[in-house]
Amino acid sequence: SASDFADALRRRSNRCNGAPFDAFMEELTRQIAKDRDAIVGWLKDRVDSMRHSYLDLPDADYSVGKYFCLAYAAGRFAQEYCGILPVSADEIREAVVDVYRSHRRHIAKSAAEADPVIILRQYIDKNRDAFLDLRDGRRNSPQGEVLGYITEARERKEYSFTSEQFTRAVAPIATSRACVALKVVALLIHDSGSKESTQRNVTKREIEGGRSYVYCISDRIFDERPM
Repeated sequence: SASDFADALRRRSNRCNGAPFDAFMEELTRQIAKDRDAIVGWLKDRVDSMRHSYLDLPDADYSVGKYFCLAYAAGRFAQEYCGILPVSADEIREAVVDVYRSHRRHIAKSAAEADPVIILRQYIDKNRDAFLDLRDGRRNSPQGEVLGYITEARERKEYSFTSEQFTRAVAPIATSRACVALKVVALLIHDSGSKESTQRNVTKREIEGGRSYVYCISDRIFDERPM
């Protein structure tokens, strides 16, 4: 009947529009109060399963991909613990994977003249012969200006720039925008040294025998192309 239909519509509206966030937070708070270690472990397991099994994210990519993994974990919690997502775990996972892939395709289609990643890639390619390769054990700069450095980090190469070099390399794009763009496609490398820096996305590392702030870019900027 019309009355039954209206009642059903009201129940579903209350369940799926506006109410889910409150229900999610109430249930999350309740579960944490009951057994914090268990629920945190459960969420971490969901994040790890998405990271390793479905998005296949290495450490260099995880700075961006973790947000998609967290979205998946939150979706699974909402579905399994709160009962506010009337969809299956497979549907949640596929939705996150589809959005992640669309996100990467969108970034890849950016115009070259406005894309900091492409500008930096072209800059490195053009000036590669002027880079100092620290993998050879050399610690002193050759004569003239060194445009960047190639270092070894956890068995992967990277391009390291001082702040001034990085600003010049991504010009005319603002440094902050370039950092965001590189982070989105997981090309900006972080390590524990970044916690010491007052600048976002900057790592403190030893370059030419001294500690200085540098921007570290994964060699994946060339899609694993050999030097």
